[in-house]
Amino acid sequence: MRRIFADGEARVRTDRLHALIMWPATFGGYRANDSEQLINGALEVKHRLLLPSMHYSTLRQFVVRVYAGEDFIGTEDDGFRFSTDKSKGVWRESDRAQILVVEAETNLVLQVKEEVRRMCGVGRHALHTTDSIEEFRQVWQTATRLRETGFHTESLRMR
Repeated sequence: MRRIFADGEARVRTDRLHALIMWPATFGGYRANDSEQLINGALEVKHRLLLPSMHYSTLRQFVVRVYAGEDFIGTEDDGFRFSTDKSKGVWRESDRAQILVVEAETNLVLQVKEEVRRMCGVGRHALHTTDSIEEFRQVWQTATRLRETGFHTESLRMR
């Protein structure tokens, strides 16, 4: 249910806001349309951001920024050495990726994520969902920066 406030504005509850990253692996398996239909049928999609076609190195930069702070990526000191494992897993020649912003309860988002992963047959490499508003903001800022700049002039430094 949408809340309408005294100023006439409808506001989204941030505890129900999630970003879903559909990685290139989702599109490479030709199950993207089915996945999108499932997502659209189960979740309220508020916004769709199609990311630009990207080379593997750009995708790796995106992965580092999305998973910043996670042990399985590595650190700036070691050049995010483990990020190549995740990057190779989500990369496909389709080089297409998109971000969907949805409003839904977390448990429903997690159920949809597992179904999409099963449908695509690539496990954790099909879809990432955010778990908090802070993570949502990080993913959204990173995705919009990628869309605007392509990261071409940036290194993997996080500062």
